[in-house]
Amino acid sequence: MGTGPGLVLILRWFWWRINAAAELAAMLTGFIIGLTTSVIPVLTISDFGLRLLVTSVLTAIVWISVMLLTPPESDETLDAFYRRVRPGGPGWSRQRARTGLLPDQNLGRDILRVLAAVLLMFGTMFAVGGFLLLQPVTGWVSLILAVLGWMWLRQLDRQKVQPMPRPGLEECEDPSSPENA
Repeated sequence: MGTGPGLVLILRWFWWRINAAAELAAMLTGFIIGLTTSVIPVLTISDFGLRLLVTSVLTAIVWISVMLLTPPESDETLDAFYRRVRPGGPGWSRQRARTGLLPDQNLGRDILRVLAAVLLMFGTMFAVGGFLLLQPVTGWVSLILAVLGWMWLRQLDRQKVQPMPRPGLEECEDPSSPENA
């Protein structure tokens, strides 16, 4: 049931056009389709993977339709959100131009960090499995991939990253500063 709205709940951080009506439609549709394909005998899909695919596709059709048929959030709401969160990516270029503020996030670097972390994680898992199952070639190749992922991640972490304030706390003063002592 959570498969349906998963995509819209992730994409809303990367695209200004996704509105509350689309999110609500995704949640309700995902719940209804998930329930009907699990419980109603005539509509039950026993293959779990196929059920996830059907739920995701049908829910996406509904929330995209709802999104396109309903108005977007107001410019004031979107600008206020952008000023507070300053998300990266091409989906917020309109607010970037309207507010004149650069994003606090570097979406390209964040994607590279995810890829490096995935390489590290899966390389480590397969290395442990390979050595435990007495498959040394799998173990060593996976260990090399894990080390490469770790080195890549460390190299990406050395790049200067702007600290990102937590929403709602940017006005708070530092309790350790001398003025607050």
